[in-house]
Amino acid sequence: MQLRDAAGAGLSAPSRFALAYNAGHALALAALRASGYRPSSAGHRRIVFQALESTCGAPRELWMALDRYHDRRNKTEYEGAAAASALEADDLTKLASRLEALVLKRLKAQSA
Repeated sequence: MQLRDAAGAGLSAPSRFALAYNAGHALALAALRASGYRPSSAGHRRIVFQALESTCGAPRELWMALDRYHDRRNKTEYEGAAAASALEADDLTKLASRLEALVLKRLKAQSA
């Protein structure tokens, strides 16, 4: 739902960015949990992205881009950096969509 909402043209770029980030994080966390891992609460937001190659076969460029957007999110949330642009929101939405396809493929393979 968040990923679909992130693609909505009626929302601001910062809102779409936040929705895409949250969708990507939820997908990465689902992949981690489906692989049998339960991250601790401390620092898990970064770990779920860095483990994507192992948990769902994400290529290095995908998980590294998501990890960079994690840093971007933190700078906005905690350091008062400028809000995300429409370009960043669009890019993150595309990355999260790619991740969704990989996670769903991995989950289907596990259930077969």
